[in-house]
Amino acid sequence: MKNNLEKHLIGVYKSLKTKVDYINNSINHSLTKGEENEILIQQLLTDFLPKGKYEISSGVIMGTPRNGFETK
Repeated sequence: MKNNLEKHLIGVYKSLKTKVDYINNSINHSLTKGEENEILIQQLLTDFLPKGKYEISSGVIMGTPRNGFETK
């Protein structure tokens, strides 16, 4: 049986997938699709991540080698 967190994350995923599918099916211009999908991801992360600890912006995901990301 799924716990509440798993149920919540499944709901978040389904909601995001529905929105992405709508964008991808209703917009023909690839750049505009990408920009709109990026906005959705930014909104999701802004709502999901702890306030003040993380900052959401456009561009490249950066981190440290310690957490599996290499900075460039």
